[in-house]
Amino acid sequence: MDIKTLVNEYRTAWEGTLRGLNWPERLRKLDEIHAELYKRVGNEIAFRRASPELVAELIRGLGQPPVNSLAQARIYANSGDPRHRRASEKYMAQQPLGELARETPGYSDDTPAYWVDRRRHRRVPQGCPVSLWAHGRRTECAMRDLSRGGAAVEDCDGLNPGDRVSVRIPGFGMKLAAVVRTRVNRIGLAFESQLPWEPRPATQPSPMAQAH
Repeated sequence: MDIKTLVNEYRTAWEGTLRGLNWPERLRKLDEIHAELYKRVGNEIAFRRASPELVAELIRGLGQPPVNSLAQARIYANSGDPRHRRASEKYMAQQPLGELARETPGYSDDTPAYWVDRRRHRRVPQGCPVSLWAHGRRTECAMRDLSRGGAAVEDCDGLNPGDRVSVRIPGFGMKLAAVVRTRVNRIGLAFESQLPWEPRPATQPSPMAQAH
């Protein structure tokens, strides 16, 4: 079965259900849908192709309303449509950043739904400063490497595994993340939604990032 046929099948099956839910409920339901989709396609490559297209089609089926909640922004951030991702980033950038970092996560574990083995992503060396918000305060840090699923950041004190943060990444905007490891003066972050394209080894946003 090709990706387009599979996406249309899932949209037909789930669009009606999602219409009757609010955005937090839709986010939880999409976790279940994606877990089922992952088992259905049977491999990571096909899942990565189908997942963003399915999210985009479901958002279109819901009428593509303006983003007005964090749960909705998380869904839009995983869409294959760059317009949806821009709407998500715009909403998150306008929120009080300390509040964003204290929001309850939209998922209960690191299942295949949206976050398929983030550690497999290629890490790209970086050397750029980034702003990070946690516990209601802002810290200027240095990003040492970046992948679609996470980052290594230095010069950030007082953080522990499990802490949730907001980090502004040049060329990609605001991202929500969780601290997954700490070592001396470095922390490892796992993003709650993947970057929409592979980062480049540079201290400035790539041309592709600037175009989105």
